[in-house]
Amino acid sequence: MLSLALAMTLSQTTDLQFLETGGRKLYQHVAELVATKWNAGSQCALVVGATFPAELAGVRGLVGEMPLLVPGIGAQGGEIEGTVSAGRTAAGT
Repeated sequence: MLSLALAMTLSQTTDLQFLETGGRKLYQHVAELVATKWNAGSQCALVVGATFPAELAGVRGLVGEMPLLVPGIGAQGGEIEGTVSAGRTAAGT
């Protein structure tokens, strides 16, 4: 499985993920590429930090049912309820 990091859990790591490209953030562009072009065999997953619930919800909207690895609950500042709500698929999983 190929895993790509999109939105990291620490605010110091946002230099690239929030870079504007073509009218949207770089992480959004990468998420869409992975979901629509690179994941033909369902071999991809994305890493999205729990400390960015709005971005997590946006990524979920772009990638549908694709697996997400979501680090950052607890000491890094992510809250479980908001993270689960933001990352839930249309099926509720």
